[in-house]
Amino acid sequence: MITDLFCSLKKNIKRLFRHLRFLDDWVKNFQWYFYIGWCKARNSITGDIIFARCWVDGWGSSISVRNWGDDINKFFFEYITGAKVIFLPKDKILFKLMQRYIMIGSILGHYELRNAIVYGTGFMSAQRKAHGIPKKIISVRGPLTRNALLQQNIDCPEHYGDPVLLLPLFYKSSAKKYGGVSIIPNIRTFRGAYPVVDELVNKYNCQIINMTSYGKWTDIIDEITGSSFIISESLHGLIVAEAYNIPCVWVEFIDHLALQVNEDWNFKFLDFYESIGKHNMKSIKLYEDFNFDELMKKKDEWKPGTIDYEQLLNDFPFKIDAAKKFPLKP
Repeated sequence: MITDLFCSLKKNIKRLFRHLRFLDDWVKNFQWYFYIGWCKARNSITGDIIFARCWVDGWGSSISVRNWGDDINKFFFEYITGAKVIFLPKDKILFKLMQRYIMIGSILGHYELRNAIVYGTGFMSAQRKAHGIPKKIISVRGPLTRNALLQQNIDCPEHYGDPVLLLPLFYKSSAKKYGGVSIIPNIRTFRGAYPVVDELVNKYNCQIINMTSYGKWTDIIDEITGSSFIISESLHGLIVAEAYNIPCVWVEFIDHLALQVNEDWNFKFLDFYESIGKHNMKSIKLYEDFNFDELMKKKDEWKPGTIDYEQLLNDFPFKIDAAKKFPLKP
């Protein structure tokens, strides 16, 4: 008898919690739809909101610092347009039907593309598949992404370039220069301790630039442009360095191919390098063989890529705040 009562009470408690969870989800859904609906109504009047789906930690207008190369979708576009970037929740059906932008990052293949406008983004690897046909493709990160789209019967113009390449037209650092060598690990490498990174810091006095933890978004740019040489495992570390003509080299501190099953780790890097006219690039696998003197020779061998600023500006889909743009090209 007591056992039956206990079982019945246990079932009722579980049922209550299920109802409470359902109620909580309903309230959250109401908040999402009300907030996005309000933003959409405001945008129809003011035109000062950019709706986006990007790989950020958060939704709406608030995000948490996670990875500069993704977080920049908020900071960069808000900075140069004066608009507000609103990130749509990923799994809500209604938001998949809204017109929105898929922008900076290796995020093609992650999100539904129906009614989406693709601007400057790319695939993580050639194995990724697009989900649906986008409303429009303005540009993609590079020719490898374009080829992958064409192979999936999705038309794509020959317009290339990560939007981060535009940064020097809008922001010039006035921070005090470090003048030394900086290393930029990938977000994955920050999760563990690796001998090569420790040696570069402790033996060769290299500075670490942490793309996963920063104060102001411009701090990362200041640290990169304040360095004499960038040794980067981070794609956007390389993109910022190339944009500001800072000598840089693409390295791997850990074996990413071994960790990334069925993915081509090199794809996104080669895609970017092809977009600035640098062909047949290869990473230096520091986890296999490490010679600091040989690594430093890459600084003298480095040459700037070709960046078509006119094309990049012509492709920019938003109204630019005239007060933010510098009159001269970098």
